[in-house]
Amino acid sequence: MRYVYVVHHFNKYNADIKSIGEFSSPAEAKAVVTKYKNFKGFKDTPDGFYVDAYELDKMYWSEGYYSVKVKSKQG
Repeated sequence: MRYVYVVHHFNKYNADIKSIGEFSSPAEAKAVVTKYKNFKGFKDTPDGFYVDAYELDKMYWSEGYYSVKVKSKQG
């Protein structure tokens, strides 16, 4: 099996999510995280990095999805 390793960052102070990139190995992904932890915009939340591994040529949404409407409270 072959995988792609996706790196993204979540800033807990402003709920901003950034996709950093896709890499061919866990080591490459880790090296990018180590580098980006020192960059402006990331160094304030160094624990916000996540690496997800996805198997190539595999469907992840094979069942589809649905939406749910939520009623808001009327004041």
